[in-house]
Amino acid sequence: MRAFGTTPYAGSREILFAACRSSEVALETNGQGDFTRHAMAVLKQAGNLTAEQFYTAVLQQFGASARQTPGLWCADDLRQSNLLDAIKV
Repeated sequence: MRAFGTTPYAGSREILFAACRSSEVALETNGQGDFTRHAMAVLKQAGNLTAEQFYTAVLQQFGASARQTPGLWCADDLRQSNLLDAIKV
């Protein structure tokens, strides 16, 4: 599975996550963002994740009938970077 929006970021040194696509709305349930809730659940359960693994796990939390599609934008080489490690510039 390839996250949308990665190509324009070739050579960049940041990893960007978004709650939804620009054509969608970031939804909330009981006053909390759905992306944030799912992201926190993944971070609490997981050990050391790459950016790609984190993104994939968050997508899975949304399920098959998701009403929003989170995004991951970064250079291809950063997709396998450990999520919470510093990125060398």
